[in-house]
Amino acid sequence: MKNVEKRLDEIRVEISEDSILNTLQKDYPEVYDLLDFSEMDLADKLSKNSFHCQHYRLLQLKAENLLVKAEESFAKKQGEEYNKLKFEDSRGLSKVEIEKYYLTNNDDLKLLRRVVAIAKTRVMFFESIVESFKTQNWAMKNVVDLLKTGF
Repeated sequence: MKNVEKRLDEIRVEISEDSILNTLQKDYPEVYDLLDFSEMDLADKLSKNSFHCQHYRLLQLKAENLLVKAEESFAKKQGEEYNKLKFEDSRGLSKVEIEKYYLTNNDDLKLLRRVVAIAKTRVMFFESIVESFKTQNWAMKNVVDLLKTGF
């Protein structure tokens, strides 16, 4: 039964990650056009590639900063809840009970976990775009080299 619940949780995370990525793709639809190039627009793409790479790198850094803040908020809230349950609660709960049953079911912590997951997905999205621009730069260089040799 626990394995089924664990797998359902994994599926929920996968589904939510897909929905986050879909939203990001809708928010930044121009990326696909920027990453596509042909022999006709090669010079234009080469001249703008470093700008686009830098632009999305800055967006990645902003997303990373938000992720750090979200993780700090989560850790702070988790610590506060743990201390409240461990030291202020009269039931004398053990560490395992607190972590396994109470912290995992705390609504505030669930919300903060969701915020952290969204922030991680945003970082991953922008990282992949930056990496794609770097790869595109090499691909365009190879095309230029081939054109120089007469292909």
